[in-house]
Amino acid sequence: MSGREFFLQRVQRAVSDGNRAGTVPPLPERGGVGYQGAGDRPVERFAEAFTAAGGVFHLTHDERTTRLTIVDLIQSHAARKVLLGRSALLDRLNLHGTLQDAGLEVWPVDGAATDRDARFAADVGISGVEYVIAETGSLVAVTRP
Repeated sequence: MSGREFFLQRVQRAVSDGNRAGTVPPLPERGGVGYQGAGDRPVERFAEAFTAAGGVFHLTHDERTTRLTIVDLIQSHAARKVLLGRSALLDRLNLHGTLQDAGLEVWPVDGAATDRDARFAADVGISGVEYVIAETGSLVAVTRP
């Protein structure tokens, strides 16, 4: 029996046993964009899953507190050299100036223009993410030219 015939036989058996398409219940009404499986507490759900996966979650409520938290985290690890990525959020936070004001050496990452030696000499790298997945505590980063 060929692989194709074997596959088709398995499909035919599954269909005859009642494994038919269309038996999946419809998704609940969504409250926003994308899958809303985290319920009505997506931030808390993300924090729980992220922590369970080994991450350390920090919740901040304004830009100033976010900047201070980032500086505190870097300094608590005795880091001095920071590789700073680009994203709308990172740019809005003005992290470059904040990190320099804290006495840290900052190398902005702007595509291929960043010196390779600087990348390897950095103690810490800061980048943005495109998405967070509350159900799994995952971060999704996307590369671009």
